[in-house]
Amino acid sequence: MIAVEDRQAPAPAILTAPERLARRRRIVRWTSIAVGLSIIAATPIVTSILASHALQEATALPSLEEVSRLGQTQMSDAGIAYASLHQEAAFNLLHLPQPAEALGMDEDATATIEPTAGGIQTTIVAPSGGLESWASRIEATTERGDWVRLEITEDALGFGDFTRLMQRVDVLAELLDWQWSDRLADQATDAVAAGVRDGVPIEVAIAGGDGLGVSTHGSIACSSTGACTLTTVLDVG
Repeated sequence: MIAVEDRQAPAPAILTAPERLARRRRIVRWTSIAVGLSIIAATPIVTSILASHALQEATALPSLEEVSRLGQTQMSDAGIAYASLHQEAAFNLLHLPQPAEALGMDEDATATIEPTAGGIQTTIVAPSGGLESWASRIEATTERGDWVRLEITEDALGFGDFTRLMQRVDVLAELLDWQWSDRLADQATDAVAAGVRDGVPIEVAIAGGDGLGVSTHGSIACSSTGACTLTTVLDVG
């Protein structure tokens, strides 16, 4: 026969205040480590989900409220949002005039694409050629139910880039048959320089032509600090 001793369980040790504090610190430390590891493990999953969602948005085919069947950007809220997201816009001027509804616009309205960052790669197809621009602003205007005007604005980052802007004017003048010359370019440069010195904004009008089979003209606008833009205006109505 095996004798069984009736032993009482030892009384739990009583922790001192410093020991209890140290124990709580250890629990908090290991809990924090566990939570941190969980977050680190979950981060790639969350990032993958967000990236997948963004990729689906970027590669999704546009609706007819965003881009027409002819590939023309719609200047509706949906079309402007699509162009800003994808940083691209296209306009088909092969058949003019066009009704306001061809752009998803009201009969008398002005619609603008002006992204908060970057620009819009803009393609224009016209009866006698085409035009590519990296636009900082696109504006379409309708009057009495017809699309009458398209304005494409390009930036020059301060007076230091004015030379680059003037080179762009030379290119457009050749393409669009603008009335432009070295003398007029020198006059424009002098006017902008004087405006910067005097602290006043300057605007230089460029007489147009119809090199694309559409009437166009240009405008250089510079602030008092020398921040300049070049706007190409296409009269499509």
